[in-house]
Amino acid sequence: MRIGDLIDADVGARDARHQRGDAAAVAVGRELLERDGQGVRGRERHAKAARILQGLREARAQIRGALAEELRRSPGLTLKPNVGQATQWIYFSDQWDPKSPWHDRRVRLAANYAIDRPAINRAELLGFARIIWSIIPSSFEFYWQPPGYAHDGAKAKQLLAEAGYPNGFEAGDYSCDNVSATIGEAVVGYLSTVGIRAKLRPLERAAFNRGYAEKKHKGLIQKILDFIF
Repeated sequence: MRIGDLIDADVGARDARHQRGDAAAVAVGRELLERDGQGVRGRERHAKAARILQGLREARAQIRGALAEELRRSPGLTLKPNVGQATQWIYFSDQWDPKSPWHDRRVRLAANYAIDRPAINRAELLGFARIIWSIIPSSFEFYWQPPGYAHDGAKAKQLLAEAGYPNGFEAGDYSCDNVSATIGEAVVGYLSTVGIRAKLRPLERAAFNRGYAEKKHKGLIQKILDFIF
């Protein structure tokens, strides 16, 4: 799976309400603080909501999923997408091991067909991401558009059966940076529908990058590549 070009979002409160703070923004922010203030991802949403509570004219942050949808519907707030130069994909770290299910190309293809990328894009990124099928941003010179894979659960199950896994298999860990763990949750869910059972393992960015550099992550690895110049 390659979901390209992550979203940065600009959240702007109306200028006329800037000094006294937008009452709607405060109400939304308080609700988000109360509901989502627990856990690693919750603390991130907590911080974003807190910025809105402070009555900032503009808050620039990565805002996704239900929080982005709720903010978009809130009176007095404007959510503006800003597509950046970053790509995401899944790396099959065990594909080089002949004893691993991932060594069989049919199993890797099954994982591709199992994932509904447009649905994840709509749910997590409000449909603003570009599904580009490459780790290279589509805005780069000489970008080549690879062929994609449509979501087809039946075909995924057929490929698994042909590879000798009619009942699926235990896929081990699915490691990811906790910043994009909600996308990882969706991917793990789609894989499970065809019998590929993976365990989501979100990590703080420093720990994730260190583990990747030291080749400690096994199973599936969700990678993000930021192109910053």
